[in-house]
Amino acid sequence: MLNRVLPNINGLEQLKEAVLLQLLSDINILLIGECPNTLSYILKHVGNNFDFVKCVENIKDEQEFTQSPILAYATPNGEKFNLNQPLEKQINLDKKLLNKFDIVFLIRGNDSKYLLLNKDNDSERFRNDVFSMRKFCIKPQANLQNKINTILKENNLDVGNIKLNTIKKISIAHARINNRNEVLDEDINSSIKFLASCNTFL
Repeated sequence: MLNRVLPNINGLEQLKEAVLLQLLSDINILLIGECPNTLSYILKHVGNNFDFVKCVENIKDEQEFTQSPILAYATPNGEKFNLNQPLEKQINLDKKLLNKFDIVFLIRGNDSKYLLLNKDNDSERFRNDVFSMRKFCIKPQANLQNKINTILKENNLDVGNIKLNTIKKISIAHARINNRNEVLDEDINSSIKFLASCNTFL
């Protein structure tokens, strides 16, 4: 299924997985990159196929956040990243706004590296599959947060540095991908592993 996410994008497999997880869990994703046409295509493709996702170009204001999941992008002020400067200074976004996103992807390289043209696409089938999986109602699990905390501690991870609600939402997405209505330990472990690999330069 992952190969049907963003069919005109070359590579960026983690980003494609993140978009799929967003469609199944309503997480908020920020893309920051040096490739404006690629970023614009990603937002248009998701927005045209899934109107429950709010797509925002060059986000500047936290008022954009509503009950809908957000897929947004920003570009660095100087068109290229400076690895020696804090991220928020390069994109005119304060830390409070950045922290509203569950996942932040920093993408280096120009459009020719990522953007493919006129690739065949079965978007209708993919859209139907997503809506079918979203129908899986996850059973309320009163101990889910405690279970997440336990797994984090077992893996010697700092609970304070990881957004528990993000792990919870992505764990629900993993359960839906596997056609389950209950979150299992394997879903939580997959979510933690995925988040640990994100928020880095790609």
